[in-house]
Amino acid sequence: GDRGSRREGGAQVRARPAPDYEAVTTQVPPTTTPEPPVKPLLGELTVTGSSPDSLSLSWTVPQGQFDHFLVQYKNGDGQPKAVRVPGHEDGVTISGLEPDHKYKMHLYGFHDGQRQGPASATGVTAAEEETPSPAEPSTEAPEPPEEPLLGELTVTGSSPDSLSLSWTVPRGHFDAFTVQYKDRDGRPQVVRVGGEESEVTVRGLEPGRKYKMHLYGLHGGRRVGPASTLGLTAVTTQVPPTTTPEPPVKPLLGELTVMGSSPDSLSLSWTVPQGQFDHFLVQYKNGDGQPKAVRVPGHEDGVTISGLEPDHKYKMHLYGFHDGQRQGPATATGVTEPSTEAPEPPEEPLLGELTVTGSSPDSLSLSWTVPRGHFDAFTVQYKDRDGRPQVVRVGGEESEVTVRGLEPGRKYKMHLYGLHGGRRVGPASTLGLTGCRTLSLFCSVPDALPSEPPGAPRLVELAVAAVTSDSVHLSWMVAQGPFDSFLVQYRDEQGQPQAVPVGGDLREVTISGLAPARKYKFLLFGVQDAKRHGPLSADAKTRPWGLQTHVFTGPRHKTSAPGELTVTGVTPDSVGLSWTVPQGKFDSFVVQYKDRHGQPRVVPVAADQREATIGGLEPHRKYRFLLYGLTGGKQLGPITAEGTTAPEEDAPAPWQAATGAPDTPGGPRLGELAVTDSTPDSLRLAWTVARGPFDSFVVQYWDADRQPQALLVGGDQHVVHVSGLEPSTAYKFFLYGLHEGKRLGPVSTEGTTGS
Repeated sequence: GDRGSRREGGAQVRARPAPDYEAVTTQVPPTTTPEPPVKPLLGELTVTGSSPDSLSLSWTVPQGQFDHFLVQYKNGDGQPKAVRVPGHEDGVTISGLEPDHKYKMHLYGFHDGQRQGPASATGVTAAEEETPSPAEPSTEAPEPPEEPLLGELTVTGSSPDSLSLSWTVPRGHFDAFTVQYKDRDGRPQVVRVGGEESEVTVRGLEPGRKYKMHLYGLHGGRRVGPASTLGLTAVTTQVPPTTTPEPPVKPLLGELTVMGSSPDSLSLSWTVPQGQFDHFLVQYKNGDGQPKAVRVPGHEDGVTISGLEPDHKYKMHLYGFHDGQRQGPATATGVTEPSTEAPEPPEEPLLGELTVTGSSPDSLSLSWTVPRGHFDAFTVQYKDRDGRPQVVRVGGEESEVTVRGLEPGRKYKMHLYGLHGGRRVGPASTLGLTGCRTLSLFCSVPDALPSEPPGAPRLVELAVAAVTSDSVHLSWMVAQGPFDSFLVQYRDEQGQPQAVPVGGDLREVTISGLAPARKYKFLLFGVQDAKRHGPLSADAKTRPWGLQTHVFTGPRHKTSAPGELTVTGVTPDSVGLSWTVPQGKFDSFVVQYKDRHGQPRVVPVAADQREATIGGLEPHRKYRFLLYGLTGGKQLGPITAEGTTAPEEDAPAPWQAATGAPDTPGGPRLGELAVTDSTPDSLRLAWTVARGPFDSFVVQYWDADRQPQALLVGGDQHVVHVSGLEPSTAYKFFLYGLHEGKRLGPVSTEGTTGS
């Protein structure tokens, strides 16, 4: 009967007829020494076909027979995969692959516990058919009809001179089909079939011969396919029977059982109490509810269905086919195992603040932040002039919207909700006032945003004072105050909103960590008694990396000039810098360098400092540092210096080091480190020196973003004020002493900022 093809464990294997030397054994023992068994030889591996998710392989065995074969390859994630194939097969179809992807296949043969091979071949899966996006306008009307899809070709029966074929058309309709094959002399033969047919019997074949059949569908003058399969014609009997043959036993389908499971597969087994089927078909529905079918040869009594979803219930149906008739189904239910790696529960998103960023007589522009996570969508809700609720829906990737169709000169309370997993988070709320139309008789408020009440704090003139490749220095004025604090908002390179708080006594800030050659819009808010005023806005474009030298926003300040930049000391993860100012005074300094990934980094330094320790560096690596001076909104410099960090020390890194410093006989030695004062954003550290002197000290710690920070302190000082910290946060500090180029320590302590 037909041995056809089968799919097992995500692979479809092709059978070949058993070799002729498997004859009946004789009853008489041989009188001579038997020939030693022929050792099998592995031939060549060939890729014979491809689809978007599979590759068909074929191989030769020039001599003998293997017990089984193993096909090995790596999937799209680089994970090794293996498919086992019985030794009587000479081909397999590997499925579950990615479209338009190159795979290297390795074939091994196994015999008597020994492995031969590999034979290797490279194949590329077909590209997935692309359908035009509905959003793209078509130059031709009307829309073309849906492209028909050719399914699987199956051998449903055989005789000494014919093969019966059957196929499926999962989608659409073909005008006609052609079946192609080669005759005994290698000449191609074609059988044409009408488009309404789904089966045909190909006659005039040779008995006991293997044929490869190819099915093509014809549609609109184009050929689709092929779908291919192997079939074997029956062998003719040489002697006609002298008696009436017994009628063949009709096969019976028994029970289907789930024998085992994994996170992505179920192993099935079944019984056939009587007779033998030509082939079986296992049907089930995948996780999306789409029907799937796996064909299994009639001599098998089990199969492993792979490509399933973890922790999912599947109902399996088994059908048996014999002489074109179907029996069954036998049914069984199995559950795949849970995945070994439980997915982390998704982080609950957090809704930030809602702000009015602009207004007109009939609209309000709103902006908001999402400090954590991601929402599926947003809704803005408000009430119209008649008190009826109105809703504006916004996509989850947006963080601003303009609400139109409002009344001029009217106050609106806006409520923002975030939608996540069917749940509503919020609201964040704010008040907005639409402007007046010119010459309106019904508007009693001035145009644009509402004016502040008399005596309220008021911001004026937000300006861009200086720019570098990855930072912007902003300054502003306060017409009327005071403010408790300020808030600068902008969007980063990924479009995510960022907020930088600034103390109420400051009138400038450097926003660092920006992308080179990129335009940013900054919004400044003043905060007083928990109420926000503003915003003012300013646009700035960062400079390309390497082009910021001697570029200023105004004329050069003749009374200020940075002097020389010097490397004063190195450790495996830091470089100490020192500089002079021959004349004038600077408002602040900026040190720039590139990290190990080539990304620019900026370290701001206070105006009264003449040295800095740049931490978080790589051991035994050369760095180039650029120092700029900022004065009166202008940028001077750079002056440059190069330094190489020390090789990795055997001592533990400061982040794992224990308290207490090694006692160097006769040398300087650190005493104790302690936190002596705290505020919500700073901690004061003090230390003692058991034996001195030290040239300088370094205080190291992790900031709230888990980035290493380092502060250089003069050798005559034993106190440092660490600012810019997060409220109610625990920090661990490490103190090192530097003496004649060597680093001693650390001693450590912990402190928590106030709430």
